[in-house]
Amino acid sequence: MAGMVSLTLRQRTWFYLFLLLGLVGLLYGPIVGHPFSQADDPAYILLNPEITNPGAASGADLFFQPHIGYIVPITGLFDAALYAVGDGEPWVFHLASLVFFGLLVTALFSLLLEWSGERPGFALCAAALFAAHPLVVEPIAWATGLKDLLMGGFVLWGTLAFVLGLKRGSKRLLWVSAALGVCALLSKPTGAFIGLVWALYALYNDRSKAPLKSALWASAVPLLLALPLMAMSWMINTEVLPGDPQSLEGTWQVPLTLGYQLEHFFWPAELFPRYPIIREAGFEDFHTWLGCLAIGIFFGALFRLRKRPKVALGLGLAFCVYLPVSGVLPFPRMVGDSYLLVPLAGLSMALTAGVTSALEAPRRAAWTKRLLAVCLVLVAVLSVRAVDQRERWRSAATLWYPATQEYDNWPLAWMSLAEGLRFEGEVDRAVGAYEQLFAYRYEPSLLHMLAIMLVRAGDLSEAECVFAEDIFYGSDQARALSNHAALLISNEEHLIEHLDVAKMSLDWSLLQVQKGIVKWPPERVEALMRRLATVGPPSQDLPEWPKRNCPSLQVSPTDACP
Repeated sequence: MAGMVSLTLRQRTWFYLFLLLGLVGLLYGPIVGHPFSQADDPAYILLNPEITNPGAASGADLFFQPHIGYIVPITGLFDAALYAVGDGEPWVFHLASLVFFGLLVTALFSLLLEWSGERPGFALCAAALFAAHPLVVEPIAWATGLKDLLMGGFVLWGTLAFVLGLKRGSKRLLWVSAALGVCALLSKPTGAFIGLVWALYALYNDRSKAPLKSALWASAVPLLLALPLMAMSWMINTEVLPGDPQSLEGTWQVPLTLGYQLEHFFWPAELFPRYPIIREAGFEDFHTWLGCLAIGIFFGALFRLRKRPKVALGLGLAFCVYLPVSGVLPFPRMVGDSYLLVPLAGLSMALTAGVTSALEAPRRAAWTKRLLAVCLVLVAVLSVRAVDQRERWRSAATLWYPATQEYDNWPLAWMSLAEGLRFEGEVDRAVGAYEQLFAYRYEPSLLHMLAIMLVRAGDLSEAECVFAEDIFYGSDQARALSNHAALLISNEEHLIEHLDVAKMSLDWSLLQVQKGIVKWPPERVEALMRRLATVGPPSQDLPEWPKRNCPSLQVSPTDACP
């Protein structure tokens, strides 16, 4: 009879895992057909020589991954392999992300089974709530988010090996967990402190057969490696990221960041890769108060539950993986939904352990079915939102246009939309998005991109005007002069509308050729000379150019969808 019960429980467990992975496939399978996203995918994958041509890269570059900005050799290895297997096609990356997320969910389900005992239904519901939460969509749908899936998977599988190693007294499993912890760290540095959490769990675990010494050594391995790697990653990151990250610090930034993350956790209605957050807002932003309240509740709960190792382990995982991205270290991307992947899993573990323990009392057993019913309703609601979020990642327009409507006067949303449309080859729509960007904020560094889009759209007159604007107000005058001259030389049939500026840029280009700074082929130099002959000698005085002199820079903010 005992064997039949055990077999029945095993069958139920496998059936629940099948249902869980079916939910993952149903919710996120269509992502395989999505394209790459302009948000970081070109820089970190498509134009990254360590990914596209790893054979030509040095061993040091393959380890330090300077074009990514973190020491993530395992992520780089997987990206390079996927790029080679799929010849740079996006579906291979998205399929891999789907598979890795399925493995991550399997690890979480296995941990939750350890927490729920002979109640696999609890493990199923908790894992389904995690899998259906819209916060997990970003790392699955975004090829660059593979590092989060790898790190999260290694953390959860390593934690499972550590827990089972203590439970069974297996030194081998403990050292497997150490190896997985190192893999997590080399996938993304935010897995740096998992060894500390494991060590504390081992100390509080009261099983007499637990090999405590081996457990502490196994947990120390990723922790000791994390210290130098975190320091080196920080130094590399400060070189790769634009500007000085220290300038991004703000008062009370940690609770402010946490407040926004909690809002996205409890109310995942509008989720985007970036958000308009004023870092210096302090307590003028209610999210700071929310974050402070959450910090107090968290540490209070951790103290009260310190003698419940399973609950504390889940809370500890959530804390240690979130800490590096909590605002303690300043980064341009203050709030990212992918940051909550492992913290969400840790909270699922803590809640499952706590609820299972609370329902052990006979008088509370009647609540079990009600609680499971509530969980199923939540899974259904979250699944609808997850599908909506999945579809937002289908294109730049679906991802960023809602952000332009959600946040008024936020130029970054229009800039991201414009650059995304440009990346996808939507030239006319990209022009409209750039015009909307300039309607909200004058961005000198993007004048040349608007001009290039106008050239591709065939509007040479307006492109000439914007290139001229770039000469006088842009961020790189030499580039602007060269671009303006190139437009005039490559389109000799175009009737020049701003003659004085044309003389200046053509004469400057001739000077660069004569000095040998620019080496052009003979036919291009001949075209330059023909253009110079038609415009005449340059004026002695610099021409005047009023700011926003072009029609495309005078567009008023509208609600027109690009």
